[in-house]
Amino acid sequence: MFEELEKTPQVTLNLKESLKMIRSFRKKFLIIDIIIKDYIDDKGFAKLKKVLQSCKNAKVILDLTDVKLLNSELPEWAFRDCYSLLSIKLPDTLESMGYGAFDHCFSLESVYMPDSVKKMEGSVFFRCKNLKNVKLSKQLERIKKMSFQDCESLSSLEIPDRVHWIEEYAFSGCKSLQRIELPKNTYYEDGTRVERYPTFGTERTISPSFDKTTKILRR
Repeated sequence: MFEELEKTPQVTLNLKESLKMIRSFRKKFLIIDIIIKDYIDDKGFAKLKKVLQSCKNAKVILDLTDVKLLNSELPEWAFRDCYSLLSIKLPDTLESMGYGAFDHCFSLESVYMPDSVKKMEGSVFFRCKNLKNVKLSKQLERIKKMSFQDCESLSSLEIPDRVHWIEEYAFSGCKSLQRIELPKNTYYEDGTRVERYPTFGTERTISPSFDKTTKILRR
């Protein structure tokens, strides 16, 4: 009876057991639902990434809320190209998200970010084309370059009050983002600022944070 289900019952496992479960069930179920309770370092994330990338048909829901991390950081490229990742809850002790952490996670629809996160590097959700729901940390102060670029399904997002700067291309290519409310003191690039490089005698115009089709409101 168990093998006939489209979705596994949610189970709580350590990392080693989780990897084994994904390997065992990736051809038998459409969705694998796992809560991981363990310490995970960079090598552990590399193993998890490799197993997720091996899932060709199954989608994976991950709850990492109780995971303990090395230096409270999510490594750069931690889940890059993990097409099987459907939803994720990040660890409660997480403070920093590395560059391109979820780059090209095409199936990713939902992300829960704890309020412990203070720093998010660029391209974190680059080309997550099915991303619809993201809860950002209230402690976040900057949304860096290309953080949500080409997130075509993202239609709304609450920008935390502490965010004071949104860098270029942060929301470029977000076709479904028709409007967004920003805190009154949040600066964003509008495509008019020029950056000069005196050493080389060159300059460039900083690209806008949002597409022209996105209406910017203040709160």
